[in-house]
Amino acid sequence: LKNKVEIFYGLKYHFDLSRAKQILTIDKLHPDDSRKYVCRVNDIETSAWLEVTLFLAAKPLYNFYKELLDKMEVFRTKQTILECCINDLKGIC
Repeated sequence: LKNKVEIFYGLKYHFDLSRAKQILTIDKLHPDDSRKYVCRVNDIETSAWLEVTLFLAAKPLYNFYKELLDKMEVFRTKQTILECCINDLKGIC
């Protein structure tokens, strides 16, 4: 339950059952998800409050020193390589 309203499995909520343990996974958290959540089995229940806070990420400290070309002509049967470079290895995912 989320604020006394039943929630269902879908794109946002996922339920996993592993023996006696039930796990609720909430995708793409948003401050609107800050609520009281209740797990109820028969007449026994437990609950927890979830608070979601968004933090703005700091601007990256790296820049492109070689950007992608605006336009390229390629042949359909040939290999094409697109290459860009940044000034710091921390920017590599």
